Amino acid sequence: MAQSKTPRFYPVHPTAGPVSPAKLNTHLRLLVDNDADAQTAFQAMFKPVSGEIPVGAVDGVNKLFVLGKTPRPALSLQLYDNGVLQYPVLAFSLVNNQITFVTAPMAGHNLISWYTY
Repeated sequence: MAQSKTPRFYPVHPTAGPVSPAKLNTHLRLLVDNDADAQTAFQAMFKPVSGEIPVGAVDGVNKLFVLGKTPRPALSLQLYDNGVLQYPVLAFSLVNNQITFVTAPMAGHNLISWYTY
């Protein structure tokens, strides 16, 4: 009975041959752990903002609202109007930290956002 062999896809070092996943993880961890700039850049990429209420009058006329920070990436912005997720381009546009709705949110509605910066 022939044994089935599971293919292994490891990065190949030019002189040492295949690198095992455990060894690769160790090397990657050492690279990040020992590089303060890489750590800082990595942590800076993922600062979350949760439950921020955009600044602006929700009066049925105003379409412009401002966030405290500029979402990065822009598509990280999740914007809710009275609990309904609003889709970029269809419901609003985002330029830096300014949200412009296609149609003004109705008076009394609650706006809330989540994003990373």
